[in-house]
Amino acid sequence: MVVVHNLSAGPGKLDEDAVRRAHESWFSYNNLGMAFMELSHRDEGGAVQSLMVDIQRKIRDQLQVPGNYHIVLMPGGGHAQFTAVALNLCVRSRKGKPTSPPQYVDTGFWSRRAAVAGEAYSRRFYPEWFQEQTGVEETSTGCFREDSAYVYLCLNDTIHGLEYLTEPDLAAINRANVPLVVDATSTLMSRPIDVSKYGVIFAASGKNLGPPGICVVIVRNDLLQEEKDLQEQTAFPTLDWRSYAYSSPIQNLYNTPPTLVLHLVHLCLEALEEKGGVVAMEDKAKRLSAKSALLASSSSAFYQPLVTAENGSSRSRMNVCFRIGGSAAQIGPEKRAKNRALESAVVQLSGHPLAGGLRVTCYNAIPDASIDAVLKCLEAFRCQN
Repeated sequence: MVVVHNLSAGPGKLDEDAVRRAHESWFSYNNLGMAFMELSHRDEGGAVQSLMVDIQRKIRDQLQVPGNYHIVLMPGGGHAQFTAVALNLCVRSRKGKPTSPPQYVDTGFWSRRAAVAGEAYSRRFYPEWFQEQTGVEETSTGCFREDSAYVYLCLNDTIHGLEYLTEPDLAAINRANVPLVVDATSTLMSRPIDVSKYGVIFAASGKNLGPPGICVVIVRNDLLQEEKDLQEQTAFPTLDWRSYAYSSPIQNLYNTPPTLVLHLVHLCLEALEEKGGVVAMEDKAKRLSAKSALLASSSSAFYQPLVTAENGSSRSRMNVCFRIGGSAAQIGPEKRAKNRALESAVVQLSGHPLAGGLRVTCYNAIPDASIDAVLKCLEAFRCQN
């Protein structure tokens, strides 16, 4: 079998041990004589429910999630949560006083995309809705209102290659108990995170959590709206976190779960544990992203990183993005570089269509050999051009 080096930023490469185990159990899960996706989620205490509970346990153990947080498993992806965040938090009040509009930190395309969805829903409650515009480095000193419904940021932007690599220090909003909401889709499970600093953390699968199809929402208990409040404000109960948090006999049964996706997510979490967990993944990501960034910095400006040296502390470990020719990108050479990579079985080296360029992805499942292969290929291309 040909070895392919898959650098896709999403859906990302799956852990090879997880894929092999999925193949082995495809026709008969745990010798039950049925595939996992044929098993009923209504079988109380059965295989599906047991696996869903174990997914929650594995995530809680790896991230040391405090006991006052629910771990919700919802069908769908990040776009659904862009709306769900506003739906669940916009009518929240503190100490009997109504809240003001939410604030969004602008760190790239995905935070802007979330802000558009948030605005579409928030205007129902806040006609003068607006978003805070600030960057990664300025977040700690940002002018956040202490009556905001919530403050929202994206921990890693896969398109622009920016990542929060330290926990945000938002003393002002912490004093006011304003919920800090983060989209951690492309960074969750790649490193330890202090969950207690956040009101809500959500991450769509498809990066470090397995194949796309579910969204993990880690939500502090006090942010789960009372059912009567949600009924008054929305016709979208499938986006209500509480519906999943308090379903019976176990959590996350409000909507029929995508069982095949959950099976693969569980296998990927199992493989993560075996490989040393989030601490080991952080060490690996540091190593691989540093090697990838070194390619650009030592290329005599042939490869130009999207994140410049002065913002190096915010350079993503998950997605190292660069161009040939910098801002005046040379599309022809970039296309030839990608074609040269294909000859070496390196696939999905392209940046996002909105940004173009080249992108080296360093998710958990990417082996060292794949990064070495792409760097060797790109260095050879530079020398030939």
